[in-house]
Amino acid sequence: MGCETGSSDVSCGPIGGGAFSWTWLLVWLAACFGLGAITAWAAVGAQWYFAPLVIFPLLTGVLLGAMVVGAMRVAQVGNRMTIVTGALLAVVVAVVGQHYFQYLETYEEESRPAEAFRLAAEKYPDEDLGQPPRPPGSLVEFMTRQAALGRKMGVFDFTAKGAMAWVSWTVDGLLVLAAGLAMVVPATRQPYCCRCRSWYRVTRGGRIDVAVARRIAQVAEVAECEEARSARCRMLNCHGGCGPTALELVWQESGGGTVLVRAWVAPELRRRIVEVLDRAVEPTEE
Repeated sequence: MGCETGSSDVSCGPIGGGAFSWTWLLVWLAACFGLGAITAWAAVGAQWYFAPLVIFPLLTGVLLGAMVVGAMRVAQVGNRMTIVTGALLAVVVAVVGQHYFQYLETYEEESRPAEAFRLAAEKYPDEDLGQPPRPPGSLVEFMTRQAALGRKMGVFDFTAKGAMAWVSWTVDGLLVLAAGLAMVVPATRQPYCCRCRSWYRVTRGGRIDVAVARRIAQVAEVAECEEARSARCRMLNCHGGCGPTALELVWQESGGGTVLVRAWVAPELRRRIVEVLDRAVEPTEE
């Protein structure tokens, strides 16, 4: 968020994140582990209905990133290193978890015939029943078996086997990582108040008359909008209202261009802007 403050005595907004805490880090890592596990479980179920290459891991990453951002906002976790570390853990759990849940399903399915073979061998000890079915004993063994069988890529009936299968899984994981961080990192750059430990949120906003926009621009001493056709205004504050206010003023010029002005305003200037907005929505007397 920019720091075009005009005559305000607030030189810049609260660009720093929250303080680091080992307790919060451990709690956050546990929460992100759970979010990653939920995403992995949902992804395994969704693969039966919709799993296009490239698109599916990207959607998985977007979903996971949105969940992490939502949890970050709800829990008011403000330390950027803590947030990103938890997001990375969530991605790892989501990627590995998909294979782990598939391994559990395969183990359960193959354990039933293995148990039936064991009972038959006990009942007919003299019969040659052949080699007993053996479910995968570990996740690594399951992945190795899947790589040997090959992964259908859906492109010209191509099947990736061996090292190519591992490469395809690695690419999927990187896509989940890229999409997840694309959601989380920009969210950590939003203003955060270290006093009341809360992220800034929109407290007032909407479309306003051009005349009101001109008045706000004049009060805040930001760029003039004499050629504006339509305008919108947003004000962002922390939960406790203890920090400076973030003002966003957007208008369309007569030539078709769009102008966006961001400014940090002090409490007194904020009060004057609110008065301008309040007068604009007051009912007129007939």
